[in-house]
Amino acid sequence: MPDRWLEAARQGEVQRAIVESVPLPTILHNEEQVLYANPAALRLYGARDLSEMVGKNIFELAHPDSESAARERVALIYTRGLDGQRLATKIVTLDGRALNCVVTAYPLHLLGRDLIITVVMSTER
Repeated sequence: MPDRWLEAARQGEVQRAIVESVPLPTILHNEEQVLYANPAALRLYGARDLSEMVGKNIFELAHPDSESAARERVALIYTRGLDGQRLATKIVTLDGRALNCVVTAYPLHLLGRDLIITVVMSTER
């Protein structure tokens, strides 16, 4: 059994299953583009499927009032490795609704690239 788990981990199956089952909206992106969004993120943003999110400019998902802070935060993550700090912000869903959220972002080095994984928690009731 452990050998199967190790092989699955090497092939990314375990990590993919974990990220997809996490109930918190989670987005993987580079400096500007969404590379992946888990099912919880798709629901939060109102996307029918992953293709509606992948390739989208990450700053288009930030409310205009929050865009400059989002750009600054991404720059700090890339230049200083800033991570894990929670930030109250507003996002914009694909249908244009504004939502108050708290985001937490972490730098991630994956497949030779510096990326960011962002967890978005809506504070709306």
